[in-house]
Amino acid sequence: MKQNIRRIIAVLCMAVFLLGLTACGAGEAETKDSLDPMEAAQVNQDAQEWLSIIVSVTPEDAEEKQAGFKEANLNGVAEAIAAWINVSGDTGDLVQVDSAVAEKTEDGGYTSTMRAQFENRPVEVKIFYEIENNVLTPVSVPLHPCHSTLFIPQGRIWPGQP
Repeated sequence: MKQNIRRIIAVLCMAVFLLGLTACGAGEAETKDSLDPMEAAQVNQDAQEWLSIIVSVTPEDAEEKQAGFKEANLNGVAEAIAAWINVSGDTGDLVQVDSAVAEKTEDGGYTSTMRAQFENRPVEVKIFYEIENNVLTPVSVPLHPCHSTLFIPQGRIWPGQP
């Protein structure tokens, strides 16, 4: 009798967890679909232009460029230049932007998450925007170089593969 009750409770708990997971996934799909493809393309194009501006700054020009962006009230870009100078020796120059995904945030702004290939390693760049006077204004631009300790010999995926 006790085993039957435990089994019934276990089945009910699993059903509740399954329904809970299904509900979480549905909410994500709705928020990502709410961005118009034309808006997404514009946000991503703007983000790629900002990335090009940021990575074109050399260590010699950094202080002057940062001061100019701070004066223009673009502190997020000024901070991104400082971050770029810190990681540029590790990443090398920008080769290409492999992918970009734009999303609308809960507060009415936008984000563009880009995966960019640099000479030495890929970097994930996520630009957070606010809208001021109908203009996208970058407020934060974190740069995340991808560091991996995994070494895969050319042509081999796992040990023992011919």
